[in-house]
Amino acid sequence: MANPPRILFASYLGYFDTSSGAALATRDLLELLAKNGWSCGVVCGPELDCAPAVDRAAAMARLGLSVTDGTDGTDGGHRLFHTVAGGVRCTVFEPADWTGPREATVAEGEAFLRVFRTVAGRFQPDIVLTYGGRPPGMRLMALAKQMGFKVVFALHNFGYPGPQAFRDVDTVFVPSRFAQAEYARRGVTAAVLPGPIPWDRVRAPRVEGKYVTFVNPVPPKGVFVAARIMAELGRRRPDIPFLVVESRGGVDWLGRAGVDLAGVTTVHRMVNTGQPAAFYGVSRAVLMPSLWWESLGRVAVESLVNGIPVIASDRGALPGTLGAAGVCLSVPDRYKPESRRAPAAAEVKPWCDEIERLWDDAAYFHERRRASLAEAERWRPESLLSSYETFFQRLAAVSS
Repeated sequence: MANPPRILFASYLGYFDTSSGAALATRDLLELLAKNGWSCGVVCGPELDCAPAVDRAAAMARLGLSVTDGTDGTDGGHRLFHTVAGGVRCTVFEPADWTGPREATVAEGEAFLRVFRTVAGRFQPDIVLTYGGRPPGMRLMALAKQMGFKVVFALHNFGYPGPQAFRDVDTVFVPSRFAQAEYARRGVTAAVLPGPIPWDRVRAPRVEGKYVTFVNPVPPKGVFVAARIMAELGRRRPDIPFLVVESRGGVDWLGRAGVDLAGVTTVHRMVNTGQPAAFYGVSRAVLMPSLWWESLGRVAVESLVNGIPVIASDRGALPGTLGAAGVCLSVPDRYKPESRRAPAAAEVKPWCDEIERLWDDAAYFHERRRASLAEAERWRPESLLSSYETFFQRLAAVSS
């Protein structure tokens, strides 16, 4: 391909945040394009998935990145970290007194915008890709337009009530047709570009089905539903172990569910990891009792790639994401993302029955596994690549 458009991702939100589905999707997209000859860059804020006390260079090294320049740019009360990850040159902005996740102050936002102006002036992108509608994100989009760049907003959630946030945006894309339809109802026109899932990173060399795995134990992801399921099966089926993989939330959320887990010894914990193959490799089934409207369901796609049956709620895009491979069950409407109570035992009985069937019926399990692998074929990055290339090329070719 001759001279593909140059793309710069810019956001105060962190590009390397392994607990953020939006960040993971963005990184996978840019690295796929870079691998195929595109020039891609990043300038982002400080939100990395690490403890505040951890040195930033050490944190980036922990994430498997090659840090080429750890602490330059101390002028203006901030530090800049530079690295090349997957063929994408990245600059990470960090305020001098940054101690953990919080919104940028006015001064920090201004400093970040100055860094963006410098990086963008040097990189000269055709397209600025961004997400995040809070300050300084809104000002960043306006500045990018003033500098003559096309602006693309990657819309990964349902947090925007209407088109007002996109006044300085040339186009918006969402990861699913469900999200497209919902935003059309809100007056926002969006293209559909499902994020590429890197098979080489998420697929385990071997899948040894030991656990029912639940990822990211927080209320919107259904931790209270999961707690009830674990309690019900933990006592009558001690042969079915559960693995809880921490992300934005930890296993302590199980203790807040109001469910008696005393004596339940079947629940195991895995700390947050940037290598999802580590937990898929030991999973027999994946539990996704999400209470919010999923715009895609990244864990669902990654499970398909590993041939792991998924038991999911029917909210949002999950049925469409899983396709013919999915078992999507209802959670009563009164249980919402902000709910802080667990459902009754009778309300999770269909979930428990499905888990037991996967455990006890070998023929059914292998049928579900084959369906998952077949459905995964539509998520191969090489199959989706032309959609991304066509989308960005057409946008770059449109006169301002």
